[in-house]
Amino acid sequence: MNEFIKLNNEQDYLDFQTRTNGLHDGYIISVNHQRPVFFDNNLLCYIPESKMTLKILVSSMPGHPVVEMRFTATRDMRLHNDCLFGFSMKWGTMNHQWHPIPYVQWASEPDFDWEHHSMETDRSTTYVIATTAEWRFANDSF
Repeated sequence: MNEFIKLNNEQDYLDFQTRTNGLHDGYIISVNHQRPVFFDNNLLCYIPESKMTLKILVSSMPGHPVVEMRFTATRDMRLHNDCLFGFSMKWGTMNHQWHPIPYVQWASEPDFDWEHHSMETDRSTTYVIATTAEWRFANDSF
């Protein structure tokens, strides 16, 4: 199986767009969100980093390949619509109690800004906010 390719910056994003036809006419066909919970000996709850994988069928590419996107430490998400006409990515840092935490934003709208969004006005936007994002072509196609 293909190895995952990290999306660390704008150049990675542009390469990803080129290689996947910008996910144009993409359809989210599978979502797997894992958020394990463990209890220690004192019955204190411990939640390690979550992992989320989206499988997206890109019907506008020859052979209709499936792209897997894997996000770790998912902070926020909304999967509003299964159909994608494209996507945008942005990188940022949010302030958390003691230290800044980097994040990546993947969204179905080019002008979406997670830090300043309004749930009312951005109701139809599909997005994932996580610490890291990576992708690969899956072995399955349609």
